[in-house]
This record gives sequence, structure tokens and C-alpha cells, in this order.
Amino acid sequence: MRAGFNAMLRARREYEAGLIRRLMQGLIRRPMKARAADWELVDLDWKAEASLLRRSLTPVFTSIAEEAWDAASETSGVAATRFDLSARGVQRVMAETATRITRMTATDQAYTRDIVAHAIETHADYKQLASSLRDAFGVSSRRAETIARTETAMAFNTSSLANFGESGLVTWVEVFDGPECGWTEHDDPDMADGSIRSVSEAEEFPIAHPNCLRAFGPIVGDVPESELPGEQPDLPEPDLELPEPEPLPEEPGSLDDILPPAPDGPVLGPDLPVFSAAEREASEIATTFHRYAEEFDRLKVVREAAYRVGDEVTGRAVGAQMQANMDARGALLQTLQKAVAKSVRGKSLDVIDSMIEQSRLVALDKGAPAISRALAGVRTGYLAEARAAAAAKLPFAQRVRFTGNPAARAAFDRGFESGAAIERQTGLKIRWTGNTLSEADPRPNVAAWARPDGSAINMVPSSLKQDAVTQRHIMTHEMLHTASDAKYGIAKPSRYADFAGWEEGVVELAAHAVERREGWTEGYMAYREYTGPLQQMARDIARSKNPRPLFDDATPANIDRWQVAIRDTQDKMWFDMLAQPVEKRPGIMRALLRDAGIDPAEYADSFKFLEGANRVAG
Repeated sequence: MRAGFNAMLRARREYEAGLIRRLMQGLIRRPMKARAADWELVDLDWKAEASLLRRSLTPVFTSIAEEAWDAASETSGVAATRFDLSARGVQRVMAETATRITRMTATDQAYTRDIVAHAIETHADYKQLASSLRDAFGVSSRRAETIARTETAMAFNTSSLANFGESGLVTWVEVFDGPECGWTEHDDPDMADGSIRSVSEAEEFPIAHPNCLRAFGPIVGDVPESELPGEQPDLPEPDLELPEPEPLPEEPGSLDDILPPAPDGPVLGPDLPVFSAAEREASEIATTFHRYAEEFDRLKVVREAAYRVGDEVTGRAVGAQMQANMDARGALLQTLQKAVAKSVRGKSLDVIDSMIEQSRLVALDKGAPAISRALAGVRTGYLAEARAAAAAKLPFAQRVRFTGNPAARAAFDRGFESGAAIERQTGLKIRWTGNTLSEADPRPNVAAWARPDGSAINMVPSSLKQDAVTQRHIMTHEMLHTASDAKYGIAKPSRYADFAGWEEGVVELAAHAVERREGWTEGYMAYREYTGPLQQMARDIARSKNPRPLFDDATPANIDRWQVAIRDTQDKMWFDMLAQPVEKRPGIMRALLRDAGIDPAEYADSFKFLEGANRVAG
């Protein structure tokens, strides 16, 4: 890992040296403004900085992740999937890496803004400000070293943990950390060093703070209950004469038979009802599952005895019964999962955790392990839903994963830029995950296409040879498809074909609106057979709502304001339509025409063409 740290430190210092040069050039080109925000927005392109930092650090992150992946396989003795940028676990690690690089740029931006603001407040001259920036970002500063050490540890630990998870045999890890370091942060009283944690817990806290020393060792196999994290009850000293154990009930039928008697006071949380009907149902299913498991063990002994004496007929017959038993248990587990989910519906994670701990303390011959596994599965589902909901609220740049396809790197960069602009201008959410392809397409005149679920965008090789403006326009168009409700509200491609004009035309006009509002050079207007009729109707509606200034009011300033109002009205029409299913868009346009005092019958031919265009486009 030392080599990875040195490479990270070198890359970070090289980037910071370039950042200082660009900052100085900005200050030389333009005198300092009265406010730091004006200087920041005018003189430094932070989007370009994010792209530079990503290109500089991604190869280093990849090298560290690969080293950690291989080391994890060697340490655990378990051969997980090989390190491959297309592998699921590796993609997850690289997606987290892309997010961290984006956050680095945001931190650099805030750090620079604070330095400039302080210089302005203290009336510092150019030389003093330049000195402050060199002190903050220069080679002699400790900042680059802290960032390199922290990010190296994050990359190494997340890749190791992803390897353990992919192996399927490592559920627990031992934590190695500083003797005074807490689990969630340095001052957390829950000490990290020497503790046993689940892989999912470790993935949540791969480090606790900057410069953290944390590392993880895999534990292959089960962990004794006494070594698991959490407070353990004090066990009394055993008597010399042990009492006879109480007989177990023959037919357990509820959680009363599974859980031990509850002591005085609440055990499973204050909001947990005592043995609801749903909990009793889950208990009965778990008990049935346990009886199947016992029967399976008995059949296994019978089959082995049959083969031992050479009775293959009986062995095969018993083997068939064992297979039927396994199928029945599989169905029971699915039913149990649903029953347990129903029994804990509306309960907090703390309550579910308490129920899991209680079920682990129960005698192992009464179905409690099955309930424990089902509860753990429900808990995992709850956490996944919560994380997905939280991720949906993140800005576009923090949701998208960096592409692992070097051939489509330029297209990814254009899409990364376009996606943020679309969400900023339209208020819609992009469904693109960052997966960018560069595959040929047998259909003629297809420049690119987006998967219906938005999970990938393909830029055909010929499009990758286009100029930057064209590439960005293509990616903006395809990105808008992933924000549009059209492909998600239509189950069959034939329905999309019937409304192709209302999807492709609206998306293309919206793409030009985004480019114009961002101040970009607009790309070539595609799908003119669709955009022409749509533009004519939208222009008439906008002019009806915004009358042209006449006579003395027709000053150049008023004319400019009128033209802006016309464009804004049309832009809003396309953005609003994108939020609606494609089959509703003709009705929306007719309603807008009527509201503007225009008879939709005047555009009968346009509606007929747009609604009947039998063409599936990208």
C-alpha cells in the first residue's frame, strides 16, 4: 500500500501545482473583485477542474483497488472474482471512487474561496494572496499528504471489503486500528481495534477520520457468539450439580415457544406489540421449516447407509426425497421472509435488531435460526431502500458512476456535463447510471441510443469521431430520454413507435433549450420532420400569450424582452411535456392551443403525422 500512497501523493501534488498556476493566471488576467464569489465564478472553471482531477487520480485509485483486491484474496485464501473493471464488486468500488473525487473538487473550491475571501477582508495585495495559495496548496503543505493517506486507505479498504463480499464465504472481519480510535469517529466510545464486525458494517465505516490507520482481516467461517460486537450478559458460575433440563414442548406453535420468558420490563423495544398474529404466523412457518431440516438430516443418514451396503435403488429413491425436501424448504423460506416482513412492518431498525438478538439466544432446535436469517434479510432490504431513497436526493454528479470503458471516456465526460445541466434547467431527474458503451449499431443513421431503463447510453464509434459540440448535443439528447417519462410509461415498443414524434421531437427541442440556456453552442437540429410542426404550434401559443410590443412600445429593449419571453414560454412547454407520459402529450398540446384561443383543428395534419409516425428512434 506504500507504493499506492506515494503514487496518490505524487498525483495530488502535481494537480495542486497546476491548480496554483491556474489560480495565479486568473488573478493576473483580472484584478480582484469586491467579493470572492465574483472572482471564483469568473476566473476558474471548476467543472474543468473536476475533469482534470478525475483523469489524474482514477488510474491511481484503480491501481490501489487492484492491489487491495489481490491482497484480500491471498489473505482470506478464498478466490473471489478476479479484479475486472466490468465485475459488479469492482464497479461499485470505482463508483464510490468517482463520488469521492467529485467531493474533493468541491472541497478545493470551498477552500480556495475561503482563502480569497480572507485576502479581500484583510486588504491583501497580489503577492500576499499568491503566498497564501502556495502555503495552502504547495509541496511543503501537509494537506496533500493528508488527502493522499486518507484516500489511499479508503480505496484499499473498500476494495478489500468488496472482495470479501464477492467471495460469498467471508461474513465477518477483524478490525485493526489505533488503540484509541473509535468505530464511527475517533472519539466514539465503541472502540474499533480488535473488534469483530460484519462486512456490511465495515463497508459503512471503512475509516473513521482523516489519516485513519484502520485495516480489516477476513474471518472465514462462523464466529462464536461471545466474540460478536455488543454487550454480552454475565454468565453465573456453574453449580457442581446441574439440574435436569426442562423438557421441550412437542409442538411449538408460536413465538412463546421460541423466545425465552421475557424478564420484567420491555425487552424488544417499547413499540413492539406482544406476539401479534403476524409474528405467530412467522413462528409456525419457521417451526415447519425446522422439521423439514430435521427430516433432511435423517434422510441423509439413510442414503449414506444405503450406498454403504451397495443398495443404489434405495439410495437414489432417498436422494429424490432429499431434493423434494430442499425444494419445499426453499418455498418455505420465501414464505417466511414475507411473513417476517409483514410482522415487523412499521417497526424501527432498533426494534428489528433487538428481535434478531433475541432469536439468536434461542435453542437452535426450534426454528429460531430461520427467523433470525429472515429478520436479517428484512433489515438488509430496509437499509437498501433507505440508501436508494437517500441516493435519489443526491446531486447528479454524486449519483453517476465513472465509466470503466476507455473507448467511451470522451462521451462519458460530455454526458457528465450534460446531465448536471439538464437537472439544473428542467428540474427532472436523470436515470443514467454512468455506464457508457461504444458499440456499433446495424441500423442506419443511428448516432446513439439509451436503454429504456436509463442504465446505459451507447455512442456508436462513428459518433465518437465527431467534434465536441456534436458529441455533447448527442449525449444531451440521449440524457433527456433517460429523464423523460415516455419510455417508462409505455410497456410495448409499438406504442412508443406510434408516438415517436412526441418523444423524439420534444426531446430534441428540449436539448436545444438546455444548450441555449447554458450558453453552449447549439448542435445540429435533428428530427426536423418532428421539430418543425412542434415549433410552429409552440411559437403560435407563445405569441398569443406574449403579444409583440407595438408603436411607441416597440423599443429595442422591449423587443429583446419579448423575444426572451417567447423562448422561455416554448422552453417551459418542452420541459413540462418531458415530465408526462408520451401518450398524453398530444392532449396537452391541444389544451395549450385552446387556452391560447387557437383551434387545434388548424393543425390537424401535424397531429396526424406526429401521432402516426411509425418510426422507432434512438
